[in-house]
Amino acid sequence: MIQPVGNLVHLEPILKEKKSGLLMIKDETPKSYRVLAKGESVSKVNVGDEIIVEYPRQITYNDKTETIVSEDQIIARIIS
Repeated sequence: MIQPVGNLVHLEPILKEKKSGLLMIKDETPKSYRVLAKGESVSKVNVGDEIIVEYPRQITYNDKTETIVSEDQIIARIIS
């Protein structure tokens, strides 16, 4: 598990399935993310929130692609 510091947020992409005729297609371009962990300075979102971000940053750690953004890159919180 990655624990971000400061105003950084660790995210997980939420991949939606789209219906196309009879096929279900996974949209590989994430438009929303779920907050996995946040740094101690983050106050606008909580772990588990679904959010939309601007220009997510991808890093590789232990051969896995991870998404990390600063709190300033969060555009909206999705409320359902």
